[in-house]
Amino acid sequence: MSKHGERLENNFSRYVGTNYAVATNSGTSAIELILRAVGVEGTEVIIPSNTFIATAISVLNAGGEVVFADCN
Repeated sequence: MSKHGERLENNFSRYVGTNYAVATNSGTSAIELILRAVGVEGTEVIIPSNTFIATAISVLNAGGEVVFADCN
């Protein structure tokens, strides 16, 4: 990681009052990291059917099974 990325993580973690922060290149990557952290691998993850495709891709990349829920 670059010194700029490391500085961003340090400054952000101090700003929000946590010990750590992780900078990602996209929202898709951020969602995937969160899903991996909570351990969705091998489980069903229910997402709205009218969501952006990146939501489903993040679930698949983290090893989860996408289940679409219809939204009226």
